Amino acid sequence: MSFERETEHLRLRRPVPEDLAEFTALHTDPRTYEHAPASMPTPAQCRERLASYLLDWEEFGFGYLAVEELATGRLVGWGGVRLTATDRTLNLYYRLAHDALGRGYGRELARAIVAAARETLPDHSIQANVKRHNRASMATALAAGLVEVGERPHPEDGPDDPPSVILEAPPVA
Repeated sequence: MSFERETEHLRLRRPVPEDLAEFTALHTDPRTYEHAPASMPTPAQCRERLASYLLDWEEFGFGYLAVEELATGRLVGWGGVRLTATDRTLNLYYRLAHDALGRGYGRELARAIVAAARETLPDHSIQANVKRHNRASMATALAAGLVEVGERPHPEDGPDDPPSVILEAPPVA
């Protein structure tokens, strides 16, 4: 079973080096980091991040995905799961271009990713870290079946930043 798949409106595909320009444009747009401005990467950090995403795919056979709109073929976001330091927990990630918001793509993307992770890596837990004030991201994680299990500070947060909410996909019997 592969993480790459098509949903009703989206194609989730393995990233390639040629995605760098679009990856950088999306990840350096301040509108996509409104709720976590300290996390917004520089163009140099975007090169490093994409390279690490490509390496994950080579090493593990899964990772963060490029998200294309089926109707247009346009790259509208990034999402997927990535191993955390525990190696048994997958970090659920989703980020859409500002002009792709409000179309239900986040829910569609997150649900597809959680389904792929459950099918492919059933012995791993799936977690997302979301700022409570980021209502759209909270709604996306909840719509993908995750439930709130706690809070913790994010490593890139400042001392005055509220902790992130930890959401987790309940185990499936």
